[in-house]
Amino acid sequence: MPAETRIQRLVDIEALKTLKATYWRCWDTKDFESWLSLFTDEATLLVDMSVKPDPGGMVQMLIEGKQRLRETVCVNNRYTVTVHQGHSPEFEFLSDSEAKGSWAMEDIVEREALTFFGRGHYRETYRKIGGAWKFTSIHLTRIRYSCIAPRGDPTLFYPGQP
Repeated sequence: MPAETRIQRLVDIEALKTLKATYWRCWDTKDFESWLSLFTDEATLLVDMSVKPDPGGMVQMLIEGKQRLRETVCVNNRYTVTVHQGHSPEFEFLSDSEAKGSWAMEDIVEREALTFFGRGHYRETYRKIGGAWKFTSIHLTRIRYSCIAPRGDPTLFYPGQP
C-alpha cells in the first residue's frame, strides 16, 4: 500500500474515533440534533440484549431512518441519564468511502424506574460523504447487564419477592 494511502487510512481511523466519541458525548448530554447529524438519512439502529431470567431470549429494537430515530429514540430518552465508555476499536475499510468497525462498550442507563449497567459491543458501518464520515448502521449488543432498583427497592424488578 502506498505511503499516501497508509497516511489517509490513519487520518480516516482518527476521524472514525472522533465520530464515535461525538456520538457518545452528544447522546450522554442529550444534544440530539448534533447526535442525529452523525447519521445518513437511511441509517439503521439495532439494539439487542439478553432477557432475564431467560438468557436464551433476546429483546430487539430496530429503528430505520434518521427521522424514525428522532421520533422514537430521541423522544423516549430525553429524560434518561446515560454514561457511555468505548474501548478497543477495530476498523476495516471496504473502499475509500465505506468502512465497518466494532467497539467494546460499557454503559450506565438510568431511567425513572431502573438503572442498568451494560457491557457489549457496537458493530457499525460508515460512509464518507462530502469528506465527513457518517454512520450508516449501528448494531448494539449488550451481552451482559445488571439492573438495580432506585433507592434499593428490588420489588420494582421482581414483584412478589422480598
